[in-house]
Amino acid sequence: MSRAEYEHLCTLAGYAPVEGRVPRRLSDGARRLVDRIESTPVCVLDATWTVVGWNQAWQALACGVPSLHPREGNIPWRVFVGQGGQVRRSPGDDARFQRLLVAELHAASTRYPADEDLASLTADLQRASSVFAELWASTPTAGQHDSRMLVPHEDLGQIALDCDTVHIPDGDLRAVVFTADPG
Repeated sequence: MSRAEYEHLCTLAGYAPVEGRVPRRLSDGARRLVDRIESTPVCVLDATWTVVGWNQAWQALACGVPSLHPREGNIPWRVFVGQGGQVRRSPGDDARFQRLLVAELHAASTRYPADEDLASLTADLQRASSVFAELWASTPTAGQHDSRMLVPHEDLGQIALDCDTVHIPDGDLRAVVFTADPG
C-alpha cells in the first residue's frame, strides 16, 4: 500500500496517520490548470490555505502574490491578522469564510499531525487573533466553499466576482477561481 493510500485509509477510519506533512507543491494537474486558464483568475492553495501557485489574471487582481514574509501567502493569516489586500468579501460572507478557514485548518491538523509548520501557524493565529482563537476552540464545520468577492477596478469601480473553491485530491490542494457574471 502506498503512503497516500495508507493515509487515506487512516482518515476514513477516523485516525490520523502517525506521520504526515502538508504537501506544499503543485501537482502536475494543478500546474496544468494554472498554466492553461489564462483569462480567469485562479490560485492554488495547499491544505493550510497557503498560496502555492497562481496565474497572471489572479496576480492582476492584486490578490497578493506571496513575498518573502513566510505568512503573507497564507489566506487565514491575511484574513485574521488583517493583511487581506484589496479584495473584500460581500457583506455577510466574512464570518462564514472565517469559520470555513478555521474548519479547514482543523481538518488539516488531523490529516497532518506531524507538520510543525501547520502547528506553528495555528498557534500563531491563536495568539494574534482573538476571533481565530475563539473559533478554533469551538471547532466549526467547513460549510460552503463559495462566496462573492468585491474587487476594486480603476475604471469600473467595484466589481463583484464569484469565488469558488475546488478541491484537487492529488496533493490535497484547493483551486480558488474568480468568475464574473456574463456581461
